[in-house]
Amino acid sequence: DTADLSLLQRLVRGAADDDAAASRADLDSDGNLDADDVRVLYADILGIVAGDANGDGVVNLADFANLSRTFGQSGPLIGWSDGDFNGDGAVNLADFAALSATFGR
Repeated sequence: DTADLSLLQRLVRGAADDDAAASRADLDSDGNLDADDVRVLYADILGIVAGDANGDGVVNLADFANLSRTFGQSGPLIGWSDGDFNGDGAVNLADFAALSATFGR
């Protein structure tokens, strides 16, 4: 779910101190914990698209509300459900662009 995405994003950024989770989080089995693992989780495992902040399978006003609530914020606890779709720890125009590109899907 989106909580798992947020945790994985924090692990990738080094903002979560959980070695056991990090060792299991290399979802594409390439030996690196990176943005590709986040993509595998949301696209291949959960079947959602960037922009779907709440993970309900559609990008709509509820997702926009999540993003707008945290727009301009950054920090180690910011994650997917807050609207950080690129995993950089900040909710900004890049995330808005991701949501806009998939709105209505």
